[in-house]
Amino acid sequence: MQSLRERFLGAENRVHAVLVRHSVAALRLSIGVVFFAFGVLKYFPGVSPAQNLAETTTHILLLGLIPGNVALVLTATLECAIGLLLMIGRGLRVAFYLLVVELLGILSPIVLLPGRLFAGPYGAPTLEGQYVLKDITLVAAAMVVAAASFRGGRLVREEPAPVSALSPGTPGTARAISARGKLAVVLRPLSTGRSVDDICREHHISPATYHRWRDQAMHAATDALTEQPHHRAGSTAPTRARGGLAVRSVLAVAVAALFAGGVLSLVTDASATNAASLLSAASPAPVPPSAAPTTTATPNPGPGGGIR
Repeated sequence: MQSLRERFLGAENRVHAVLVRHSVAALRLSIGVVFFAFGVLKYFPGVSPAQNLAETTTHILLLGLIPGNVALVLTATLECAIGLLLMIGRGLRVAFYLLVVELLGILSPIVLLPGRLFAGPYGAPTLEGQYVLKDITLVAAAMVVAAASFRGGRLVREEPAPVSALSPGTPGTARAISARGKLAVVLRPLSTGRSVDDICREHHISPATYHRWRDQAMHAATDALTEQPHHRAGSTAPTRARGGLAVRSVLAVAVAALFAGGVLSLVTDASATNAASLLSAASPAPVPPSAAPTTTATPNPGPGGGIR
């Protein structure tokens, strides 16, 4: 039974370690894909299910100064830019500031259009209301990604020692504990606030052994921190700079292309509308049947007819 428990806890620890390492990146990528996909849909009139709601909201927010179709193109460009930055993992500070503006616009219909969003039975949210309310999860997800991306923030976990090595009631396990397990024992008083004596009694080691492990860990950490990484990083710094410049250039070109495509579609629609109006104005108006000219037949006088 003990070995089964150890296997389960070991598998759980491995899964948790994978989640800690990759869950924030997966969340960032998923938010980026969602924003980029929804932004692309807004470039095609009538395709996005939120087109009418977005046009109405932007019309209210911008006081009607920008036409609805132009505002929709600007919104699509903003969403695509946010999605691209989140997907490539560069310019995250800019991406999150843009995301704050976007989320304020997304959630503003709750205040601006409550009668439209909550017009269901007994004030229940309509389909559009549910569409807006689910974006609250995007706000929470963006907060998590921002907390794990800014100013050195990251998601960490306390590495547990092997269960077999740290199981209480098994004396004489000091030599069986791995290096990672020793480090976990050394850090346990700092993370739990318990005394060193309690930790030593729990894991059946002497205080002298604990302090020896702590000194070894401190010396190893000091040696690792006093290394001079600029010799290794110096050769890669120009490469990283060029890579960042290339990524920014590709991003700028992609955003410009998306914006130009949206503007071109608007110009094409406007040209088609103007052409249709000109053709209708140039074509002659149909003549009603009542206005058609009438001809009267005059009788042909016979022989001898006429005025004498």
